[in-house]
Amino acid sequence: GLAPLTKKQLMWQKYSLSILTTLPFTLGLTIISCYFLQVTPFHFIISVYSILLANLALAGLAVGLGALYPNFQEDNPVRIVSGMGGTLNLLISVAYITLIAGSQMLILMYYARNSHDITQDFYTILAIVLTFNTLISLIAGLIPMRLGLKNLIKTEL
Repeated sequence: GLAPLTKKQLMWQKYSLSILTTLPFTLGLTIISCYFLQVTPFHFIISVYSILLANLALAGLAVGLGALYPNFQEDNPVRIVSGMGGTLNLLISVAYITLIAGSQMLILMYYARNSHDITQDFYTILAIVLTFNTLISLIAGLIPMRLGLKNLIKTEL
């Protein structure tokens, strides 16, 4: 409560720090993997886009749920992670990754089967999948951040 930052600034700082520390690794591994697997430019772009979305969404999910279910009395980090916020973060993260990977798999399978004959249907399905992934990522990242911020503001430290 005595910090020179507001609680909102603190949460967004934690979110930014989370992204800045994980993005070089996730994006770097994706680029290196695509290079060594010699994927097509289409697969590369889809992979990079999905990793960027996942990084933003999972950081928002973790920071938001951490603020929504804080445990200020616990000094052991292992117990904090296994609490309500950590468990909920794990379950929602797994569901999110399943949705993103599953929808991405649909478009990549369609592309693999019909790469010799790309029609308007492919672009329609691609737009639907990318829109779905973007919306799911926004929901997974922003809703926990908003709920966590509301909870943190009304919490007396």
